[in-house]
Amino acid sequence: MLATAEITIVVLQGLVASVAGSPGAVLTRPTNARENELRTCAKWQIKISTQTREHKPWTHAPYCLPDNGKAQKMCVYTDVDFNNGKGLSIVAMPEVAEKLIDLDLLRRGPVSEPSYIKYEAIEKPGLGIGLYVKASEKYKAGEIIMREYPTLIAPSGSVDAISAEDLDLLRWRALLQLPDAARQRTRALARSSKTYKDEIVDILDTNAFTHQKAGVAHDIIFPEAARMNHNCVPNAVTRTNETTLAMEVVALRDIHPGEEIAHSYLDPSIELTSYERRNRLSSGWDFTCQCSLCSSGKAKLQASNRRRREISRTKESLNNVKGDPGKILEHAQTLLKLYNEEGMILPKAYYHALAAHACMYLGNNRQALRYSREAKLLWDVIFGEGSEESKDMVDFQSKLGKI
Repeated sequence: MLATAEITIVVLQGLVASVAGSPGAVLTRPTNARENELRTCAKWQIKISTQTREHKPWTHAPYCLPDNGKAQKMCVYTDVDFNNGKGLSIVAMPEVAEKLIDLDLLRRGPVSEPSYIKYEAIEKPGLGIGLYVKASEKYKAGEIIMREYPTLIAPSGSVDAISAEDLDLLRWRALLQLPDAARQRTRALARSSKTYKDEIVDILDTNAFTHQKAGVAHDIIFPEAARMNHNCVPNAVTRTNETTLAMEVVALRDIHPGEEIAHSYLDPSIELTSYERRNRLSSGWDFTCQCSLCSSGKAKLQASNRRRREISRTKESLNNVKGDPGKILEHAQTLLKLYNEEGMILPKAYYHALAAHACMYLGNNRQALRYSREAKLLWDVIFGEGSEESKDMVDFQSKLGKI
């Protein structure tokens, strides 16, 4: 039995002596110049409260910085029982923490995850670990591939309330208070920096999904979803439940046995050329893309770049034809054709909806209905059946029936 109310975790000399609830746990950490600084830095002797239910729904006493009486603070909140013991740690200001996630969810536990997993993690030379559909399985368009809950949430970038060093300290505390399995899975995630960067910062920069909540950008770690690789023509999309912060990975199209499940690290609404994508992926994640498009050969890449430049020109031209439903329809149809040729699925939903509205104004209700159905099918996949976008298409179809 512990004699004191606190266990000291020292992020020094490559070890963590022990973690509340997991005596004797040893975690390795790369030795580097930063470690030498930490050996003499008393701040990095992290004292973590033992588990308690005095701060429900949290299992640890919230820890806040700066500890100087200022009104604005940044705190660590942890519930090791969340999601059937997988745990959750949040770094946030007190007034933001309760807005980040439905606290009732912490009390009753999250909804069920898919009971059968049809993919597996495979490591391939030069590509690292990716998620691949099992040989005897496949996914249909719109099928949920995985549903996962966050294990770690922290502000993106710098925060005015505290120093960068204190923010790193809080991120470490949040990570170390997680249960063993979640902590180890998080620390085992890929890191992209080829120059020294603090481990927790590198993990977040490489693997976190950024989400706007309560007016603040947050980095969120979903350990399983983080293992998905990038593809410039993705076959999957991620969507996040605003209330529970559960992430769903959904098939954008049919995904066949043995095929890799991949999403895009880049904004799908921006049609970047191969050169532009290569630069952004290299600077952001430090890798050269080897997806089917980027490795398709010079002729195919040039054709793809021409299509993407034409998409950009058509979108720009579309801005100049407002109020002309005939021209709007023409531009939307051109864009849908180009997206089909390019294999880009995500942007099509908006232009199907735009074409539907243009057809309605032109009095072609049959075509309007067809485009609206296509838009709804895609909105259902991208945002979910109950999304505002899907509801708008249902309302639109109802309006068509009354015309």
